[in-house]
Amino acid sequence: METIWKQRKLTNISQKYNLSVEFFYFLLLGGGRLDAKILAKHIFKLINSERARRRLPQLQPDEQLIKIAIDNAMNRKNCTVHYAFKNERHFVVAKRIVKELMKDPNHKRQILNKSYTHIGLGICVLWNESLKEYEIYLCKRFKSDKRNRHNKKSKTKPKSFNFNIRKIILKNKKTFEYFLVAVMLYIALYIAFLVKS
Repeated sequence: METIWKQRKLTNISQKYNLSVEFFYFLLLGGGRLDAKILAKHIFKLINSERARRRLPQLQPDEQLIKIAIDNAMNRKNCTVHYAFKNERHFVVAKRIVKELMKDPNHKRQILNKSYTHIGLGICVLWNESLKEYEIYLCKRFKSDKRNRHNKKSKTKPKSFNFNIRKIILKNKKTFEYFLVAVMLYIALYIAFLVKS
């Protein structure tokens, strides 16, 4: 009876101050097990905040991509490995993981790709008894909405003809030199003809 009362009290306090019950359990129990779903939510929010800082559209979660990503993470295929200590908070671990991803140029390019509209995150958290730390297998899957891209392409204006003489001269330098010599020769002959007449 006492534990039910404590759970209700925690729920009321968390709703009053807009905090998660998980946060209170962390404070009361001094940490605990890393939960893959909570970690994925934090990583998802942090990835979208990185995109928002660069004025890119927010990624939407995609159920099909999430299933594929979770399956890959469980089988440890095509995923990155990160580590966390026993009593680390979910947000701290998520922040460190996103920071590591943003340091890697390939992962950064994926995360900040403006054509991507959907994301699926799969996380598998395993406790390594010998190292006394968590092994976190993270798999990311991205998708771009083709219909959205097609609409954007149809709205763009066709490229106008841009005549740039300098680019043409630099591209065909030898031909232009011959042309100038011919023009100068023509002018010299014309002047010579005018002087004789």
